[in-house]
Amino acid sequence: MPNGPSSILLAALLVAGTAIAQPAPDFITVLGGSGDERVFDLALDAQGNTYVTGETSSIDFPVVGGVQATRRGTFDAFVVKFDPAGQVVYATYLGGDGFDSGRGIAVDAQGNAWVTGYTESANFPLQDPLDANRGGFSDAFIARLSAAGDVLQFSTYFGAGNADNGEAIAVDSDGRIYVAGRTGGGLTVVNAAQPDFGGVEDGFVLRLDSAATTYEYVTYLGGNFTDIPAAMAVDAAGRACLVGSSQSTVFPLVNPSQPAPGGGTDAFYTVIAGDGASFTLSSWLGGGSNDEARGVSCDATRIAIVGDTRSTNFPTGSTGGPPVQAVNGGERDGFLVEVTIASGAVQRSTYAGGVRDDRLVGVGPDASGGFQAYGDTSSSSLVSAAGAPNAAATAGIFASSDGGVTWQATGLAGLAINELLVVPGVPERRVAATDAGLYVSTDAGVTWVPQVDDYVERAVYDVTYDPANPCVWIAAIESAPADGATPVGAVRSADCGATWAPWSFPAHRFRGVEFLVDSTRVVVSVDRVDTTGGGSREDNCMLNADGGLNGCYNQNSSRNLVHVDRTEPCRFLIGDAFGGVTSYRGVAPNGCNHPLQQAFTTATAGSAVTAMLAIPSTTAGQTLLYAGAGDGRIVSRDGAGAWTAVTTLQCPVSALAWVTGPGGAGSRQAIASGSVIASGCPTLGGPGIVEFAPDAPIVTPLTDDTGAAGFGGIRDINLNLLANTNLTSRLSSLGADDPL
Repeated sequence: MPNGPSSILLAALLVAGTAIAQPAPDFITVLGGSGDERVFDLALDAQGNTYVTGETSSIDFPVVGGVQATRRGTFDAFVVKFDPAGQVVYATYLGGDGFDSGRGIAVDAQGNAWVTGYTESANFPLQDPLDANRGGFSDAFIARLSAAGDVLQFSTYFGAGNADNGEAIAVDSDGRIYVAGRTGGGLTVVNAAQPDFGGVEDGFVLRLDSAATTYEYVTYLGGNFTDIPAAMAVDAAGRACLVGSSQSTVFPLVNPSQPAPGGGTDAFYTVIAGDGASFTLSSWLGGGSNDEARGVSCDATRIAIVGDTRSTNFPTGSTGGPPVQAVNGGERDGFLVEVTIASGAVQRSTYAGGVRDDRLVGVGPDASGGFQAYGDTSSSSLVSAAGAPNAAATAGIFASSDGGVTWQATGLAGLAINELLVVPGVPERRVAATDAGLYVSTDAGVTWVPQVDDYVERAVYDVTYDPANPCVWIAAIESAPADGATPVGAVRSADCGATWAPWSFPAHRFRGVEFLVDSTRVVVSVDRVDTTGGGSREDNCMLNADGGLNGCYNQNSSRNLVHVDRTEPCRFLIGDAFGGVTSYRGVAPNGCNHPLQQAFTTATAGSAVTAMLAIPSTTAGQTLLYAGAGDGRIVSRDGAGAWTAVTTLQCPVSALAWVTGPGGAGSRQAIASGSVIASGCPTLGGPGIVEFAPDAPIVTPLTDDTGAAGFGGIRDINLNLLANTNLTSRLSSLGADDPL
């Protein structure tokens, strides 16, 4: 099961019952050392033990017992076993002096862990190997660890002269081992359903006998381009069920539900007969954009496939009834498809997702006879079987009147608040951009009223005001055709939200908008959405106040972060996905016109910039910059000096803000005695705020007025426009501990 900072929700959907499940976690733990770790797969045994595999660059990975105590290469694979309470039974490195990665894990009836992945090491640890030599640049590996994790019972290379990677592994009830992966060709096939290499890169599937002494079959799986298996399951009859992604225009098809590719990258599903000599079922699956299958389960009659799709025309037709969700909810949605193996008939096909990115990454049998799927989401709500949104009660807006010591919930519970705006000069008027539309409060957040206007009754990602006229607002909206409304791009109000009109870039999705200080220009993050459901071009651009295009920067990167530097009238910053910060500054004779003078620096190498802040420096004429990263780092840079480390949170930094000291915002005393606060989830298990005062950092957990901790993670802190010590925060959509 994929894991990482973006995996913030575990969801479940039952195919048979088409209901949303609400599992509670048995345990939550942090695993890793001082380097980078990535978990790629997880397995459970009948006793409730949990096994994970992945890769680590840490030299201090927390080893317990195991077969290898030290890291030998740049990255080693790792294998960890947890008992049902989450205590480590064993944790071990597994690798040679090159790059090694564990990609799939399964458990046999004796509790032995079977692991596959890939290795670039010529000295990968081997035991009774079927192949003792690495064949190409990388080989797949297959290994078995004893139930106690202290004995390497079997280990072998598998591959030829090209690159070969193991991606998935399974064990059947007779103890036979199945491995799927990717290959550049040259394999020695055995009893193959597809004996010939198909294209640029094919999948491979093999089965070992229970003694791990003989390959019972080895076959290619692929067409004329690139085809990569992602997951595998085995039924009681020994049939191997595969899913993955295909870029081919020719593919081995048997009773296909979709006999032609949809476009871009398609998902595929394939069932291999019990003897390995033929394909029982095989098909493409996808629409006009990119579709990827990530999980599979199968029984005697059915195969269930889950994954994610960006297509607005994903095939949801079926013989078993209407889909739970008929249309794409927004950006990337999960999908779940159930197919009858004997006939190839689609019994169920549905989208599963909200207005943001959603994936289904795994699926398994349910006690009711259906299938249960799980995945991750950044949407504030999913669709239940009844079609109603299912949201987290802990999301919403929180306020503090004592500098963050105590917090009180102040409205819009259950909504993802994407931006919170306090109208300058009128602190009781507040505007919230949410996944469910634009809301306005005129009583300092006591009550919130949704704006009844077609243009803003959809996901609103951002809202900004004109510094020269605080009742001129521009909203960045979700405008994908699948949202059921006419695509209109960003919209503008000249009367504090009473009425709205299209402003710029029709049929484009805006993610961020912010006025420059001189109020004649607006910087934006925008997706140029193809209204047919195809690909998109993404930009960070400067627009004139009337919405006209002035110029674009960092093309193909709307996911970058745009931040206005309010220390100068014509300056803004763009933080990118690789830790770089570009500063654009207007100078004579161009002023705020494109192109601007620019300077690039690397702030948080290896991790995306997720928050930025520009404030006056104590040195006259300079600006003090802060950058926060997805790996929790916060760094600062005074003027043109070097970036220096401030601290590291335990999760991505979501926002940075400046609290001025006494003496007025523009005074040297205010700058020197002020502090910076960072939001996110610096304490494990709940969100909070870290304040960087002249002395040690102070962590302030966020709790509501009942004393219950929120779990969504803080998205932003708004304090620039509130008097005295008041702070207002907005919670992110959902956290790992939120109810579904």
